[in-house]
Parts: sequence; C-alpha cells; structure tokens
Amino acid sequence: MTYDGPLTDGLKAACFDLDGTLIDTGPLHVRAEHAALAALGIPEPADDHPVTFGTGVEPGLQTLADHYGFPSADHVREAYLPAWEALFETGLKPLPGADSALRLMHGRGVPLALVTSGEDEYVDKVLSLFGWSNMFSHLVTLESVTNLKPHPEPYLKAAELLGLQPAQCAGVEDSPSGLTALNAAGFYSVLVQNGAAEGKHEASETLNSLEQVDERFISRLFDT
Repeated sequence: MTYDGPLTDGLKAACFDLDGTLIDTGPLHVRAEHAALAALGIPEPADDHPVTFGTGVEPGLQTLADHYGFPSADHVREAYLPAWEALFETGLKPLPGADSALRLMHGRGVPLALVTSGEDEYVDKVLSLFGWSNMFSHLVTLESVTNLKPHPEPYLKAAELLGLQPAQCAGVEDSPSGLTALNAAGFYSVLVQNGAAEGKHEASETLNSLEQVDERFISRLFDT
C-alpha cells in the first residue's frame, strides 16, 4: 500500500539502485546463468538453484561455483560473461517509468546518487546507453565499498558523498537485500515492486512501478 501523506521534514536527495530498479536485467541474468550452466555440462538448473540476482557479480559467481561444485568463480565467469554480454547488447531495457522518474527529479533539482553492486565499467556503459550519465552527482559501485548490500555501507557512503545525513535521503530499491541495506542505513526506503508479487516488506512506502513518480510524488517527498 502506498503512503500518500505529507512528511514532516522534506528529504534532500534520492539514491537509486540500478539492476531490477532502473533497468530490467533480472531476466537477462537468469538466461545468462542458464546458458553458462549448460556450457559447463549442466543442461538444467537444480531445483534448489540459488538466487544470485542482486548480490553482485562476483558473489553471485562464487555462489554458483559453491552450489554446483565448480572449481572456482573464475571457472563460472568464463562461461557466464560471453552469454551475459550477448544478451546485454541486444536485450537491455529500462524498467517502466525509470527514465521519466530520473529526468523529473533531475529537472526539479533533486540530487541523485546511484548505489549498485555493479562494477564501474558496467555502470558507465549502462548510464551512457540510456543517456543517464549526467543525472547522478555520485556513483557508489562495487569498487567504492568493502561491504555490498544487504550491508548498509553502500548507502552510508552515498549519504556521505552527498554531504547529508542518512535520514535526509530517500533510497529506491526493488529487492529485500537492498531494502535491508536502506533500512539499516536509516534512509527513507521506497520499494518498487515492478510486477513482483506483493509481500510483507518493511519499506517506508511501496510503489507498483516508477511510473508513479510524478510531480506530486516529488513535491510530497523532497525539499526542492
């Protein structure tokens, strides 16, 4: 259920997750994983195939190596990356409302930061692809922190870079892992479900998609 009341104190900035929040990489990631497993001699994923989306590439590859008994994450990477890169080049799309939400907030002067477990090179490629490179004043990536989500460090780092207290920032996430990080950091947490089944999540508010981010939403949350 979406909160629709006034806030006592306006927020100063917004921090966005990337994969699954702004861009629809989840299905591509699953297809690349399945292709990698097939190339490594496992034609069908196990019934207890682990969820690796949202954990970061390196932790995800290590999880697959451990689960399926491969020698190392490097062994999995050699099969995964070619499949991922082929899908990335042809199938990557922004999620509904993502482009509009960023442009509206940026146009209203809301400072934006990107907080992702992706690598710098990957992030730069995505932002360039969709014309978002000038939208974010700060980027927090895999290389920026010691601990990835669900640890709060990435969001605490973003608040520090923005020169704000965590309670002055909103964070926008799509996953339980990201939401845990936001809440632990003390952010105002916005969960974007993007068609996922509604569940019980401890978010400050929940949106069905970023299509709900309009001028009224921005005026309600942000001190601009």
